[in-house]
Amino acid sequence: MNGRSHALLGAAAGLTLVILQAVETTTAIQPIGWDGMAVVVSMAAALLPDLDSTDTAARTKLGLGKQQLKREWRRRPRLSLFFRWLLTIPLNLFSWLMPHRGPTHWFSTAAALFWVIYGLTALLQLPVIIPWAFMAGYTSHLLADGLTVAGVPLFGPITHRPIHLLPRPFRFRTGGAMERLVVPTIVGTMFLFVILVILRGEMREYAISLIPELAKMP
Repeated sequence: MNGRSHALLGAAAGLTLVILQAVETTTAIQPIGWDGMAVVVSMAAALLPDLDSTDTAARTKLGLGKQQLKREWRRRPRLSLFFRWLLTIPLNLFSWLMPHRGPTHWFSTAAALFWVIYGLTALLQLPVIIPWAFMAGYTSHLLADGLTVAGVPLFGPITHRPIHLLPRPFRFRTGGAMERLVVPTIVGTMFLFVILVILRGEMREYAISLIPELAKMP
C-alpha cells in the first residue's frame, strides 16, 4: 500500500486502541495528552517499515526523498538542499542495505522494536499505551501489505516466502483503485467493532454518559 493508506490505517489502529482503553478503564479520552500522542505514535509506526525505500511518503513529506532532492537541485540549487542531502545519507545507506519488504517487514522486527520501546517506556515511566500504540501501527502496515499482490514476508527470517491474506483474485496492486476502496472499508470496520464492543460490553452505561446518542441504539 502507499504511504497515505498506511498512515490512515495506523491512525485508525491507534485511535481504536485509545477508545478501547478508555472504555475498559472508565477514563476520559485526552486528545491533547498521552492519548493523542498514542495516535501519533501509531501513525508514525505505520510508516516506519517503508524506511527501506528511498522515496516513501514519510521521507517526501519531510523533504528527504532521494529523487525529490534531485529534482529540487536541478530546478534551483541552494544550501538548504545540501544540508537536507546530508540528512538523507544514513537513510539512503539503510535503504541500500535493506531490500524493500525485507527485514523491516518481518513480524519478528516489530516484536523486537516493541520490547525495546516497552523497556524505554518503563524506564522513563511513560504510559504503557505508547508501546502498544507503536505495535498497533507497525502491525497494521504489515497486515495491509499482506493484502497486496506482492504480499509480505511476515515470518522472516524463518522463511522469506511472501504471505498473502487474501485469495489471489482479491489481491490488489499498491496505489490502485481497489486500494482506495479497501482502506476506507477496513477503517469503517474497525470503528464498527469499537461501537459493538461499547454497546455489548459491561461499560455500556459509561459509554452512554460520554456519548448520549448511543442510548438510542439497540
